[in-house]
Amino acid sequence: MRVLLFCVAAAFAAAGVTFPTTASVATLDGNKLAAVWGIPAKSTRGVVFVHQYGRNKEDWQFLAEKLYRDGNAVLAVDLRGHGANVTAGAPELAAADFQAMVGDVGAAIALLQARGVTRICLVGAELGANLAVNVAVDNPAVVSLVLLSPGMEYKGIIAADAVKRYGARPVALVAGTDDVYGARSAASLDATAAGEHTFQLLDGAGKGTKMLNRAPSLEGWIVGWVGTHWGAQ
Repeated sequence: MRVLLFCVAAAFAAAGVTFPTTASVATLDGNKLAAVWGIPAKSTRGVVFVHQYGRNKEDWQFLAEKLYRDGNAVLAVDLRGHGANVTAGAPELAAADFQAMVGDVGAAIALLQARGVTRICLVGAELGANLAVNVAVDNPAVVSLVLLSPGMEYKGIIAADAVKRYGARPVALVAGTDDVYGARSAASLDATAAGEHTFQLLDGAGKGTKMLNRAPSLEGWIVGWVGTHWGAQ
């Protein structure tokens, strides 16, 4: 069975998927989440993007395309209750829904792994940053993190302990000077990181994915940083 699964994954990896192609992420609790992805032929490196509260996968379009062109598989998913997953008359998201979003990110990783990707970088913004580091703690396939405007806590998702438990793997943190909570949180998290870590504080860049527009050099910097932090094959 293991040989069969390996052969299937290898065949998928060889075929490739052009970005942006629509996809569906199946979660363990039965949800189908809208996503877009792209997988260069034979790529074993993948980037999963996790948006902030109230936003959606479209925030990552330009950064994802740049990373795809750099030879990486990419997948941007709409978290439950967001983007294309919103249904008319649906109840407000509850605390349990935000906790379940950890599983949404895990399912996105699993989808890339099923296509032959073995090393994952998670890129998250605000709530998405907190979700990313919590997922990374227990998933050794995650080799690096890029956290935009992380918070000590967002919607009950706590980052401080997770950053410590993330261990020696590299992490990049970015915040804007005009985002007081994000800047203070990122500085505190940077101070607790055990492995290679870098913290960029950008003047007047806003917060979350808004920084990608307000700081023109940020996308290129992220592409470069991700490209040098894939770890050993």
